[in-house]
Amino acid sequence: MALGVSFQTRTEQFSTYKGGPRKATLDFHFDYPVYEAEAAVRGFRAEFTGSDHSVHLLYHRITNVRISPHSPRVVEVDVEFGLRDHSGDWDDNYEGELDVLVIALTYIKP
Repeated sequence: MALGVSFQTRTEQFSTYKGGPRKATLDFHFDYPVYEAEAAVRGFRAEFTGSDHSVHLLYHRITNVRISPHSPRVVEVDVEFGLRDHSGDWDDNYEGELDVLVIALTYIKP
């Protein structure tokens, strides 16, 4: 079987929240079974809601990339997102979004 490269992007929306970093899993569906995949943060938006604060910590990262055990055509990407000011506590409302890019090496029919 031949291999091909496929790209997909997805945006995860994080609604208004007060507290530490939040976690989400994004599913990327490909036309062919995936041999290997990697992910990268393509962009983000983060803001405090309800009042203005100086940003001390913007926390956004990809924690895991895996081919789904349920389908070889699905790549699962775990992400975390948080925003905090200088107080040292996660006590302010914030929201945002995280854009994720997956680059997958897929099996294709010759």
